[in-house]
Amino acid sequence: MVSVLPIGLTGAAKSTTEPHAAASGRLSGISLMSRDAAKSTTEPHAATSVVSVTGSVRTESIRLIVLYGGRSAEHDVSCVSAGYVASCARAAGIEVVTAGICRSGAWVLPAAPEAREGEPLPSPTEDDPHVEITDILCGNLCGTDRDANSCDSSTKDAGSTNGGSGATLRVVFPVLHGPFGEDGTIQGLCESLNVPYVGAGVLSSAMCMDKPVVKELLSARGLPVTRWKVVKADAVSASAASELLDELGSPIFVKPANMGSSIGISKARSRDDLLKSLALAAEFDELALLEETVDDAREIEVSILGNLGALRASLPGEVVPSREFYDYDDKYLCGEAMLLSPAELPRETSEKVRSLAVEAADALRVEGLARVDFLYGETASASERRIFVNEINTMPGFTPISMFPRLWEATGIAGRELVAELVRLAIERHRRRASHRRLHR
Repeated sequence: MVSVLPIGLTGAAKSTTEPHAAASGRLSGISLMSRDAAKSTTEPHAATSVVSVTGSVRTESIRLIVLYGGRSAEHDVSCVSAGYVASCARAAGIEVVTAGICRSGAWVLPAAPEAREGEPLPSPTEDDPHVEITDILCGNLCGTDRDANSCDSSTKDAGSTNGGSGATLRVVFPVLHGPFGEDGTIQGLCESLNVPYVGAGVLSSAMCMDKPVVKELLSARGLPVTRWKVVKADAVSASAASELLDELGSPIFVKPANMGSSIGISKARSRDDLLKSLALAAEFDELALLEETVDDAREIEVSILGNLGALRASLPGEVVPSREFYDYDDKYLCGEAMLLSPAELPRETSEKVRSLAVEAADALRVEGLARVDFLYGETASASERRIFVNEINTMPGFTPISMFPRLWEATGIAGRELVAELVRLAIERHRRRASHRRLHR
């Protein structure tokens, strides 16, 4: 039996009959369909509310800097994700400092009262108090002096507010979706300042942000991907467009090479459609990815958690779009798409998808978190059914209705335990990397 939970982006579900709540003028809800986790194909992962790493670091000794907003077209989604991350972290007993990046790129401290679960954080604006990048990342926002919060990489315990025992660990959670945040730029800044951060490293973030690079690397690893081409979005002639349709078939998907949340994606059936789609993609990136369409494909997603050599996969979920495909409007505005968690799949298929998700994440050196998206051609005959790895997101949507947290909840890890685990993984990875002799001593 399936229960339907209408959940808006501004709060948790109150009943199954209330309408979707709106997070802002532009973001609204999506219906969630949850099934009893006891029927899952695996045992739920044991959850804990304490961040435990070498040295028995507890949540009371951690200051989490939730960095959000950003310059990308996914700025609004980041504000909603960050609100949920911050509320989960506080529920886990972690001290939270929220810091924003304006659409202009300025770093500010927005007025951010402790929001209820699911409420978005206010969009950072130029009117908010401006701060230096190092003040945010190095901990100078909390009333302590600069020496105590030095980002000098030679400190005894990197990321701590002092060198002694019982130091407060600073960890950055860059809840930034898309370019200028999810693409390795912020990750490189954190690495340069020797500050632990949640999520994939510089190389992995950069690779996973670039859709054609992902296709190339997955293909080299022998993982199944659809047929594809990459083109300069504003340099395809009418005759070349016809040739691309002949090669990949019709219809084809056209995507900006570096963008998320389905922004700038369209579906082309004719030469004129393709030229229009390329013009749209060119508004967001100079390169466009063209992909063949998998007939009647189901959109399956798997959440990933863990560090190098110890990645874990959630139960698979399914996106059931209300439109022709799962575009930005369907994700955040219409409120009619359904997210099934877990998805109704044969046990063998479920295990296959989870295994592929871990393989794909491992191939791209993912650490911390990710969401791996698949296309499953179920309507083909049993011998011809195919599972294709479609995309991988290293900072997936983290709103109350997003698949990443929902799939872990279905697998047995609630929001606050999930955020606490991500913080633990960030510290673990930072200490592991610091143990290698990469610095002059």
